[in-house]
Amino acid sequence: MTSQLTEAHGEMTPRPPPHDSWGGLRAQPLTKEKFEEVLRALEIPFDANLVQWRITEWSEDGTRGLMMPYADPRAYSDRLNSRFTPSGWTRRYTVQASAPVQRSRRGPAAKILVTCEVTIACIGTNSGTGEESDRENALTGAEAQAFKRVLACFGLGRYLYDIDGEWIELDQHGVPKKIPKLPRWATPEGMACGAAAEASKKPSRFGSCQRTRRQRSL
Repeated sequence: MTSQLTEAHGEMTPRPPPHDSWGGLRAQPLTKEKFEEVLRALEIPFDANLVQWRITEWSEDGTRGLMMPYADPRAYSDRLNSRFTPSGWTRRYTVQASAPVQRSRRGPAAKILVTCEVTIACIGTNSGTGEESDRENALTGAEAQAFKRVLACFGLGRYLYDIDGEWIELDQHGVPKKIPKLPRWATPEGMACGAAAEASKKPSRFGSCQRTRRQRSL
């Protein structure tokens, strides 16, 4: 059972943009070459200083943690603003909450489900979902998760799903003793070098950065 908290926005599937503005200008149909150029620009990794690390899993004895990289939602918004200007893209959210469920040793808890729809004027529309248990800042977390997932459909931040993470020793307070480093292919410079090397062999959209993707929460 769910309760609709905001107005639903209809079918959430890729489709032509509902408006014709791109950076305040009329969006002209893109040639195949230009379209691919726009997508490649979105696929470029974030600068390393914008990527942070957090523990997502702990060993049974609590002495090690699996650290995974992530980027703040503002890094995603900044990339869109720099490429398309603030008027060249839009986002809309639909929020639902499940009925509270009684859990053992804990009180009733509900789940927040957020659907984010992003339209980039010169590309189209995609959607993604995020969910969090009913706790402090649950809505903020679910919104960020949905926003990142939908932008991965456009290629932005998708490479972060390819990184396996690293098990790190923790101190007595549960703080990582060191911060992992990004693999070279997951940096703008590394991706550019890989793409340049592959260009002399065969066309490759990701160059040496191509990896098998797996789903996880960022």
